[in-house]
This record gives sequence, C-alpha cells and structure tokens, in this order.
Amino acid sequence: MANLVLNGDFSSNGDHWTYQSTTFYNGTANVTNIGHIKQTITLDAPLNKGDTVQIKFKVSAMYGSAVTVSVSNGSYPAITQEGEYDIAITLTSDMSTNELTLKFQASNAFTLDNVWLELENKACTPKDVIQHGDFSSPVEAGKYWTGNNTSFSNGKANVANIGHVQQKVTLDRPLVKGDIVKLIFTISVLYGAVTVSLHGISYPSFTTAGTKEIAMVIPTDHTTNEITLKFQASNAFGLDNVEMIVCL
Repeated sequence: MANLVLNGDFSSNGDHWTYQSTTFYNGTANVTNIGHIKQTITLDAPLNKGDTVQIKFKVSAMYGSAVTVSVSNGSYPAITQEGEYDIAITLTSDMSTNELTLKFQASNAFTLDNVWLELENKACTPKDVIQHGDFSSPVEAGKYWTGNNTSFSNGKANVANIGHVQQKVTLDRPLVKGDIVKLIFTISVLYGAVTVSLHGISYPSFTTAGTKEIAMVIPTDHTTNEITLKFQASNAFGLDNVEMIVCL
C-alpha cells in the first residue's frame, strides 16, 4: 500500500511536519529537549474504533527513557531501544474528522527517519481464533489454556507467583510478514505488570488494569500455522474476555 506520510525520509527537511525542539540534518529529524514532531494526514474518511494503522520508522541517537508514538485516538506505549520498527496502533474510539495526526514524542532526545504509515487492509474476513476466551467454565478453559501458577475460577484466569497462561492456536494458514493480529482482553486484580507475547514477539508491558485493544505486526513469514499467545506476570493478575482477531 502507499505511504500516507509526506516527506517521511526528511529529504526536504521539515516540509509537511510541525515540530518543537527539532532540527533536520542529512535526511533525519533530530528531536531534543522533550520535543516532538508530528504530521496531520487527510484520509478519505474517518476511522472507527478498532481500526488499525501500521507505522514503520527508524529511531537512533536516543537519550532518555522512551519515545512515544501516537495517532489520533490511539498510541503505542514506548519505544525504549534504537532500531527499525514496524508497529500497529488500534484506535480506541471513533475519529470525529478525517484528519489523522501521527506524533512522535521524546522523553529527552532521539533521531527519526524513514517514517511510513498505511491503513489496515480490510479486504479480508476477520476471525476470532481463541477458544474459550471468557473462562466461563474451568473445565473447558483447562482444555485450551496451559501455564503455571494459574487457576480458573469466577470466569477468569487467575495468574500468581510470576506465572503465565497461554494458548496454542491452529490457524487456517501460516501468518506472513506484515500480517496484523489484533488482541482484545481484560486485565484485573493486577500486581506488577503483564507482558503479552505472540510467537516470540512482545508488546510493551501493561501496568494498569482494564480492557486492552492492541495490534501486533508479524515480522517474518511463519513456517507453521500454529501460533502461541502468552500472558506473563511479573507478579499476579486476572485475565478475561480474550480475543485474537486474524485476517483470513
């Protein structure tokens, strides 16, 4: 798909971008002093809650704890390491206009390059592939979910003592590079943090309870149609209402 970001390689310095505490050099944007850089993109129509955008970019020369990436009505928690990224952000509410703002915010300073944004490919049939994600029956939950230090009661999975709970799912086809997997789940009774991983890739840890909607981009072609979704506790948490939406 086409890149909706204009001057994403900064070959024209700051054209099409607005920014604070940012300079441009050799085709890069250099953000300092807790500054930011953003671009407003005009879409054909407003996006809705649950829609996803895919964002690619390169971060280098980081100083400080993190870089936050956000779009209108959605954000990615934190970029903590330098490198090339391919992430997805799911909108948490409907857009009121067809203008989407992409923003990179520094906790201190960083260099940005090769920014790409495209919309989710909707030419597919979405399917929830998780079995017994509501944990309504402990017996049924035990057939599909495995882990350690985990029990099933009161309609949820109760994970304690740095335990985990996971489900191996068999898909109709192997996932390929660029596929986007959406995850919806509810965290409760949280102590510490929860890390969510999918086939070896992890999302930044959650430190607050509530219903979460995230998306993960598959970085390489899979050689099998089996994929494992895992929730790992740093201490303890409750899990409920798990959905994993794939495009078939």
